[in-house]
Amino acid sequence: MKIFHSDMTTDAVVKYKQLHPNKLLHGLISYGRRDSHHRNLMLSHRNMLDGLIMDSGTYTLNQNPKKLFNVITKHQSRHFRGVE
Repeated sequence: MKIFHSDMTTDAVVKYKQLHPNKLLHGLISYGRRDSHHRNLMLSHRNMLDGLIMDSGTYTLNQNPKKLFNVITKHQSRHFRGVE
């Protein structure tokens, strides 16, 4: 069984790998809570993770209707400009 740790900070991953360089570490990132740690884990420190699941964030966004509305309108403005 694989266990994926969610919402890890970059500092926690770096420290864990310093303490346990040979142990596997799997991460889970939710698009509903994107922040600099998630970006770092996906790009800069991806080599420190042995597995990465990127969750859609639907549940998180549905718990906060205002944030969901902002995400939808931002997506629409990016992809549907000038479409009628």
